[in-house]
Amino acid sequence: MNSLKNLAPLKSNLTIGFLGDGQLARMSCLEAHNLGIGTAVFGSDKNAPAAQVTSSFVEGKESDFEKLVSFAKQVDVLTLENEFYSAATLQRLEECSGTPIYPRPASFALVESKLAEKKFFQALDIPVTPFVEIKTEHDLKVAEEKFGLPFFLKFSKGAYDGKGTMRITALEKALEIFRQSRATLAASAPAPEIFIEGSLEGAREFSVLVVQNDEQQKTYPVVESLQVHNICYEVIAPAEISTDLAGKMQDYAKRAMAKLATRGIFAFEFFVTPKGEIYLNESAPRPHNSGHFSMNGALTSQFANHVRAVANLPLGETNLIAPVASMVNVFGLKNGVADYAWAPDLLKLPGTWLHLYGKAQEKLGRKMGHINVISGTRQEDEAKRLCIKKLVHQKNIHGSLQ
Repeated sequence: MNSLKNLAPLKSNLTIGFLGDGQLARMSCLEAHNLGIGTAVFGSDKNAPAAQVTSSFVEGKESDFEKLVSFAKQVDVLTLENEFYSAATLQRLEECSGTPIYPRPASFALVESKLAEKKFFQALDIPVTPFVEIKTEHDLKVAEEKFGLPFFLKFSKGAYDGKGTMRITALEKALEIFRQSRATLAASAPAPEIFIEGSLEGAREFSVLVVQNDEQQKTYPVVESLQVHNICYEVIAPAEISTDLAGKMQDYAKRAMAKLATRGIFAFEFFVTPKGEIYLNESAPRPHNSGHFSMNGALTSQFANHVRAVANLPLGETNLIAPVASMVNVFGLKNGVADYAWAPDLLKLPGTWLHLYGKAQEKLGRKMGHINVISGTRQEDEAKRLCIKKLVHQKNIHGSLQ
């Protein structure tokens, strides 16, 4: 993938459409505008982060299929801001509108269900987090015998930012959740897929971003994600881990991305145990929270490269611009009107950048923005992040995310 003969020219009237109106679409739109590329957003909230920065916003839902088709026909290419659309809807939308969608619907179908995704990775000889699929109450007992307690109960779709993932310390609680998931179904609705994963005590979490167009594939440095209640709080690049482990994670991510055979950026999330065992946990078929550091810490941000990839333009370099680049998420600490009284003091800090998402209402645990940092050493980076956390989250962040 080095000839670059089949990449596209940059047309003056090129328009990219985004399915989803959140902050990931917002930051992608801003990068598209830097290249003179037009943007259009299809979403449910006319005041959403992406709606504020696009020249065209269409209010609607996945169920508004005719409106979706009309929207798709107005753009040159479509891409996803989230995983809430089904592969079946995307396939039908592409066929009815004639507008290409990235990730390709067939590629997205391989990872839209976390269970299907695990089986896809396994077929590529990539180790995945040990799991048991739950179809009956007996399966829960089998999972308890296999993993012991605590274990994690996960829903195969709709799980993100700690939602759809529950740490189980008693089998009775798992049985209760399983029964409720079946009892509340409509007669015609399929049962939600549920699976159990063992608790990997002491495991650290890492992420690898891979971006791909029709001829190129580029990989960002491995980063470490620090979590609070299964929600990413901080990201540090490059991860402080052996070259061998970092190389294996990048190789697994590149292997999966090549097999997906699509355009765009994907994030691949890994666990590494204290014994050095690597498990691919899951992927995200879009820009990802663990890549936000790249907006100021890499030569090309994940959002700029995602835009380039879906438009089939040459990809930018992914190297860091400083020895250490990091990110701290900004979470809501109350319910009410958003308040950034700390922002002036934050903006005084050297080597830091504030990115707010334009959300008028603050909610407990809601992602309101993030702060990027570049540093010459890890000690400097750690000191800056500590200062930022004290300044921005003066209240107990652990409590606000529960």
